[in-house]
Amino acid sequence: MTNISDLKWGDKQRDNLTKGQINRIKNFHYSIGQVFDISLIDTLNCYLYEHNPDREIQTWEIMNATFIEFLHQERIESYNKKKEVARQLVLISMGTLSDETTLTVKELTRLYGIWKDNYYPF
Repeated sequence: MTNISDLKWGDKQRDNLTKGQINRIKNFHYSIGQVFDISLIDTLNCYLYEHNPDREIQTWEIMNATFIEFLHQERIESYNKKKEVARQLVLISMGTLSDETTLTVKELTRLYGIWKDNYYPF
């Protein structure tokens, strides 16, 4: 583990994104991204540093589909609960879960099941 303040940006891999990539990023930025404290411009800029932006975009599209599906099925309206669902999806995408969560084991299991159903390899 490391402190976020110790992380440094690498070299930019590109100067711009395609219109298609930008639209795909907007789709999840205005959905699952609503619970993260980051602007659209900052979100887009992150992808300029990616070696394979399409793979990372796909990961976020899968998380977003899972986020929307889970919120809809569980009828979740609470901002804090949405934020926790999004946080857990980021962890799931990295192959882990957090023991410190407000979600129940049943909810985590259901969330993981939806993510697994939505996942497809790049």
